[in-house]
Amino acid sequence: ERFGTAGTINGPLLSSTNSTINITGDGNLLWLNDGTSLTRTGTGTGATFQFTGGTLNVPSETILIRPGATLSLNNPLLAATGTTFNLGTESNTVDPALVITAAGGLGGTLTSTTTNPLLSFNGGSLTTQAGEDLIHVGRNPGDGTATLTTNGPLVQLQNIAPGTFTIGSGTVLSITGGATVTVGGPLLDLTNSTVTIPQSLFSFIGNSTVPVNNSLLRMTGGSLSIGQ
Repeated sequence: ERFGTAGTINGPLLSSTNSTINITGDGNLLWLNDGTSLTRTGTGTGATFQFTGGTLNVPSETILIRPGATLSLNNPLLAATGTTFNLGTESNTVDPALVITAAGGLGGTLTSTTTNPLLSFNGGSLTTQAGEDLIHVGRNPGDGTATLTTNGPLVQLQNIAPGTFTIGSGTVLSITGGATVTVGGPLLDLTNSTVTIPQSLFSFIGNSTVPVNNSLLRMTGGSLSIGQ
């Protein structure tokens, strides 16, 4: 969207079944420019981005919310079943999958009122490149306060096989520069999944705020290995 514009949708932006989507150049699945807003309303069901099978290849940030931009949802952001995600594949850059950034005293904002997971992956695989987080909120101290608020879990993983969930930096959620993340459920909800994280699962830096109305981590079956 262009600077300062506002958009409204009443249902999903994308529903993909057994398709291969290749985004080229330094493109994104969703890019909200400085000062823009996108609001989802209405009774449409399902995530804003829905995937069943297939593959998504993204060279840069998958979803980028720029300083002063606002994304407001009444449903989950993304839900996938059996899909292959290759994210941030552009060389010589570090592009987390979901980025809410800040600059010039303004922070980006993402708000979801759903109690379902904001991001959910059932089976399939996900890979971000070396040094890339899955989610990064904030920038440097003084740049502005980036904000993420959701009433349910942040990330849900179900039926993830060993070696199929690879975060380049080893960090699912990184918060910097005084950003605020408020979650109504766990930051990470694992069900029957085997996941290995080479470094810290979460990273909170620079007076960032994370009020969690539940546990940071919830596991049902499976295993989680950290620091290996």
